[in-house]
Formats: sequence, structure tokens, C-alpha cells
Amino acid sequence: MRLPKIHLSILFMIARRINQFLSQIIQSIQPMVAGTMSMGQRPQPTPLPTLLETNELAIAFNQMDEQLRNSFVALSEKEERFRTLIDNIPGIIYRCQNDEHWTMEFISDSVNELLGYPAADFINNQVRSFASIIDPGDRQYVHEVTQLAIRNQQPYRIEYRLVDHDGKTRWVIERGKGTFDAQGNLLHLDGAIFDVTEQRQARKALQQKEEMIHAIINAIPDLLIRTRIDGVELDILGNTSFSVEHPRIESQDSTAQTKHVKEYLPPDLAQQRIDMILRAITANQLQRYEQHLQGENNNSRYEEVRVSPINSNEALVIIRDITETKNIEEAMQELSVANRIQANMLPDYDRLCERIPQIDLVATMIPAKDVGGDFFDVFALDHRYLCIAIGDVSGKGMPAALFMVR
Repeated sequence: MRLPKIHLSILFMIARRINQFLSQIIQSIQPMVAGTMSMGQRPQPTPLPTLLETNELAIAFNQMDEQLRNSFVALSEKEERFRTLIDNIPGIIYRCQNDEHWTMEFISDSVNELLGYPAADFINNQVRSFASIIDPGDRQYVHEVTQLAIRNQQPYRIEYRLVDHDGKTRWVIERGKGTFDAQGNLLHLDGAIFDVTEQRQARKALQQKEEMIHAIINAIPDLLIRTRIDGVELDILGNTSFSVEHPRIESQDSTAQTKHVKEYLPPDLAQQRIDMILRAITANQLQRYEQHLQGENNNSRYEEVRVSPINSNEALVIIRDITETKNIEEAMQELSVANRIQANMLPDYDRLCERIPQIDLVATMIPAKDVGGDFFDVFALDHRYLCIAIGDVSGKGMPAALFMVR
């Protein structure tokens, strides 16, 4: 910082008085030096300054002393404000040279709080250089970024690692800029360093959670759609097998342009979707229904749709493909009917026993599947003889059952 300027009139007065005294002294000794004064000859007395001149000189010195005192007080106050400002900045403030050591001309005491090193250690590399605490893997990167910014006379921003006094790694962000003279020569680098270790750890933890959530979403056989109450889809994630009905899912981009359900669903199913979203939001309850989509080449899909309210304007639509389940249910129903038909084809035991009262006949058939090819038959030859036939058809299921019917 500069000292305030002392009033020029005072400086001129002091200089003039000192010059007069020096002139008088020189005039007194000139005869001795030139040898024109004889031994024992007394020099002419030098006129002394008048009382008025002495008072003026004293006043000038007093004014100069007062201004110097005021200047030092102002300087101390500015320095105190500067240090208070530096101490309240949550980071390291520095001024350094652009050399291989990043030699520090000034570094704030925050370096001790952040890294455990006293600030004095780095001043002119007294104990260690700042370059020595940069992680070895980042030193070249820091150098390249800084030199590029200096060549372009631009600010720089670097995120890298420092090693603290305990050997732990601290992630920091450094922002700085070179200071140049009028000719464009670099004088020094000024900047600030901020600790971002906790932010990076939090960012990493958040990233891990997001990856886990995406893994879970990709593992479940559902399509998840955040939908507005008016049917506009905002975000879409989930099973890529739905890409035919939901083209946006092919890119797995949840930020793709919004789409209305009426753009890809038949009118009746689109209106049903909107009605269910409204009902879920109004009742604040999960709604569930099934829908049947008819695709190209007579391909059809059965879907279970669940609608869960998010807030007063949005709901989460969860769609699951239940086509296979529906096909199994239909097949089971058909097999159940075939089982009953096959059972009705078995002999009438009561009628046979009436014809031959001497015989009690009990039999049953349990197929390995819903229907089977194993068979037996019972019929009376006459009132004395009963014929029982038992057979086995290779294989099981519907083909064997059909062969058995023949």
C-alpha cells in the first residue's frame, strides 16, 4: 500500500532550509580547503538562521511528523481490514511466482487450517514449496492449464488434489489470474484455493445412488412414466421392450421432448389413461387396470397399468407386460375345459354295475398334465363277462389326449 502524499509546500520548505545550512557550511570551509586562510586567522562567522526561520522549520517538521503518524495509522487500519477480509474467506489466498516451485510471495493462514502447514513454510520455499504438496498425478495437469491461461492472459480454474500434513488427499478448486505490467510481462500470479473434498464425496455418493436406482429400474420388467394430469408425459424410464408403443424409450433419454398419450395410444385407451390419472390424484390412491393393445401383423399385447399419485398435478404410471401371463391363463382355461371333456368320456361305472350286480367297480384317471393320453375302458360282453382295457399313449398333454380319443 502507498503512504498518503505529504504536502509539497512542506517538503519544499524543509529542502530549502537544509540547502541553506549546507551552503553556509561549504562557504565556511572553502578558504581552508583553498589555502587562502592563514594559520590563526579566524573564519568569518556564518550567519545563523533567524528565530522566525527556525520556527517555520520546526512547524514544517511537526506537520510532516503529524502526517506521517496519520499515514501509518491509516495504513494499519487498512492492513487490519485486509487481514480480516482474508481471514473470513473460506479458502487460501495467495500470490506466487510462475516457476516450477510456485514460490509463494504471500499465502494466507488458511493453509494451516486446510492442510495443516504453517503459512510461513511456503514463503520463498523456506520449508517446502507449494508444488511439493500437489499430488504427483496432477502436477503436469496444473502446470499445463496455468501456462495456457498465462499465454492467453486469461483467468484459470483448476480442480486437482493436494496432500495435507497427515498424508490425506484433499480435492481443491483453484481460481487465479496473472498480473502483467504495461509491456505484457508477467509479474506474479494471484488467486484463491477452495476445499471441495466434501462436495466431491457427496457428488460421488449421489452418483452411486443414481446408478443403483437406474440398475433397479433396468432390472424390473416395468415401464415408468411421470405423467401430468392432462396426459403429457414428462419423464420415461424402464423396460426397452416397450419401445414399439413408446418410441422415446429407445434412446433411454428422460429429457426427450414431451409427448401426449393420445399421440400413440388408441383414443379409448388414451382417455382411459387420463381418467385413471385424474382418479388417482383426486382420491390419492393407487389405481390399477388392464389394457389390450393390438399391434402390427396381428401382434397383441396385454398390459397391467398402475397409476400412483405424485402430487396434485402429476402421477407415476407403471406399465407391465402381462401378455405371457394372459396366454398362460387362456391355455390353462382351455386345458381345464379339455380335462372336463376327457373326464366325461370315461365309462359310466354305475350303469355297468347295474348290469352285473356281482361286481363293484371303482376306477379313476389322473393325468400327469391337465390332459393326458393314458386311458382305460370297461364294457360288458354279456351278463357274465366284463372287459377291462387299459392303454398308454407315448407322450403327454393335448396330442396324447387327442390320440386317446381316437
